[in-house]
Amino acid sequence: MRALLELTGVYAVGFTFYLATNRLLPEYDVHYSWPVLREKLLGAGFELDINGLNTNFVGHPLGGSMYYTMARSNGLNVAESTAFAFGGSLLWELFGEVREYISSNDMIVTPLAGLALAEPMFQLGAFFDRSSPRLHNRVLGVIFAPVKTLNDWLDGRKLARTLTPDAGGFPADEYHRFDLRAGTAAVVQGPATGFPQVHRTFEARISLASQLIRLPDYDRAGRHSLFFADANVSSVEIDAAINGTGLVDLEIHSWVAIAGYYLRRAQQARGQGTLVSVAMGYQYVLHDYDRDRPWPRDRFASIQPLALVIEHRRNRDQLTWTTHVEGGLDFGGLRPYALPAYERSSDAVMLTTLVANNAYCFVRGGHLLASLLLTVAQFELAGRVRYERYTGLDLPIDVDDSRLMLEGRMTLTLADSPARLGLVVQRRHRSGVMAAVQVQRSELSVGLELGARY
Repeated sequence: MRALLELTGVYAVGFTFYLATNRLLPEYDVHYSWPVLREKLLGAGFELDINGLNTNFVGHPLGGSMYYTMARSNGLNVAESTAFAFGGSLLWELFGEVREYISSNDMIVTPLAGLALAEPMFQLGAFFDRSSPRLHNRVLGVIFAPVKTLNDWLDGRKLARTLTPDAGGFPADEYHRFDLRAGTAAVVQGPATGFPQVHRTFEARISLASQLIRLPDYDRAGRHSLFFADANVSSVEIDAAINGTGLVDLEIHSWVAIAGYYLRRAQQARGQGTLVSVAMGYQYVLHDYDRDRPWPRDRFASIQPLALVIEHRRNRDQLTWTTHVEGGLDFGGLRPYALPAYERSSDAVMLTTLVANNAYCFVRGGHLLASLLLTVAQFELAGRVRYERYTGLDLPIDVDDSRLMLEGRMTLTLADSPARLGLVVQRRHRSGVMAAVQVQRSELSVGLELGARY
């Protein structure tokens, strides 16, 4: 009941904002009438909407996060909270957006992105609530799970603090990794169509990343074989970069393993473990591949509704290596990389209203990710490759876009402190095809970074 009451408050704020800011083209101004409502109720009033990319793939995921959070913060489990988010999204489409038909893309993105964004935040808040009662843990618990904090206070609930804190006051029996990095990098962008020169620039970078694994003895001695279904593995990563022209890179990845199987066989400092899970994720990417010409920055956002993750971890004295393989389906929106060149071509035809007004299209596709992490004493070597490919939806021409990123990182832990010094090399490749127009560009960067891990 309290979850429903809190959801009502979210609706009130959202509906007020909707009435104050909504602007629709005349041909989409359907008003709010019984024929429209009847089509919605009968399942006939569905369409891909014409909202901007940030509305569809930032605003709606945040709304879905609120729906999910209202349920999760009142004690509902992951499945129940996801159902709550679907119900909240459907009610909003039926009765909240009074001048629109039901948005097919919103019914996918809002609840699923809500789970992929809100569950890792909830897990972070609950983790800090389980940590020692230090001020920074209390503050972080409030920041990452404010609704949970409010409901705990209303219920007079006493937080279940860990009895075995580590040096940072975090639960020593729960695997956690928090990385904070800042640094600078030299970036070289290769030749592009009409711009045959190589372009060089420098940028400042910052990165925040977290990983929580609530499985027994993930990096310690133990013998376990179990299934889990409580979002026991979650991760959030935010990377940003700026140069003299402003923001040139922003990547947000949120990921949660909703269910899976865990096997651990380890004695003292030697052993191995395997994790197989079904995961869900969300990403938002903004990157400037063309800093030497007046092309728009590349923008892309997607929900990854289904992914298979396999991770294997092996320990041998001071040596630890972890392999991670992931593959899954994606649905999202992106600015076609070939769009500026296509619009200048003699064969260009009128595309959809969405592309004409907002310069992006809906896409479907998939991604593959493989990574290797090797730790020896105070040294750490990491390598990662990620490939994504997408095709346009509801367009009169073929649209095909792909992204490839290769990354290598070497890190040295400074003495026995959390401080870390690292060297990172990245190779990016972006390509796009629209009808007969093809555009591509590559980028290489080398950077130094100073950070801390807890």
